[in-house]
Amino acid sequence: MSRLALPAALAVMAGVYAAGIPSVRTLFGKGFVDTRFLPKILVAIAAGALLAIIVREVRTWLAERAVPADDAPAEPGGFEAVKPFVLFAAILAYIAAFKPVGFLISNMALGLLILWLFEFGVGRPVVRVAAAAAVTAVAYLLFAVAFGTRLALLPGGY
Repeated sequence: MSRLALPAALAVMAGVYAAGIPSVRTLFGKGFVDTRFLPKILVAIAAGALLAIIVREVRTWLAERAVPADDAPAEPGGFEAVKPFVLFAAILAYIAAFKPVGFLISNMALGLLILWLFEFGVGRPVVRVAAAAAVTAVAYLLFAVAFGTRLALLPGGY
């Protein structure tokens, strides 16, 4: 069941995102690259990731069927089994908290949680905070500078 959580969450998020693409309105000429271009690319990337996950899971399932029951690896238990649900809930919380707390706080919190979930920088909190800060800075540069999106860095910053 937990192995299907990530593909299901990815499919739901990509579906909701794809359903919103037609409501994006273009402020400038309609060409190949317009305001709907990036959302289309992101949906295509999500669909590709979903396909890769499905292929991997089918291969794993077929390999497990070929292994005798005595030699089969144990299913992940405990916290490992709920990590995909925690990640999905964190993304939903990030979306809900983005406007009230601002870009900086919400991105840093999400970055730190993701790095903690994937056990990056275990025992090195400075490295973990630096990595989350670097990802937040790159995301800010990408959206605010490259795409010209107005982002509230802190609460009430619009």
